[in-house]
Amino acid sequence: MLLACSKENKVNRKLDGDWISEVFFGSLPHSNENFRFHLDKNKQGRGTGYLSIEEGNSQDTYGISYFLNGEDRLAMEINSEAYIFQIRSYSRKRIELLDQYDQVTILIKD
Repeated sequence: MLLACSKENKVNRKLDGDWISEVFFGSLPHSNENFRFHLDKNKQGRGTGYLSIEEGNSQDTYGISYFLNGEDRLAMEINSEAYIFQIRSYSRKRIELLDQYDQVTILIKD
């Protein structure tokens, strides 16, 4: 169990911070759209934050809670909806996620 926690914490440290979505659920954002994530790591592979969706002059913000299952699975609750991602790759500046419908989301550090 100690090994699993340490892998989760390693990924969680990289998730912490502000991210812009380069690809959002398999689609490129339109020129007037921005999908921004702010993630705050907690302990043991868990965290909270928010998703801000900007479209033109409009902005909506949704609460997020997440937890990691090892270093390759991310469960996220966004606005009371659950999403399960496979973490395909991660670094301090880029994270590539694949959801249960094979749609890619790519996050770039802001």
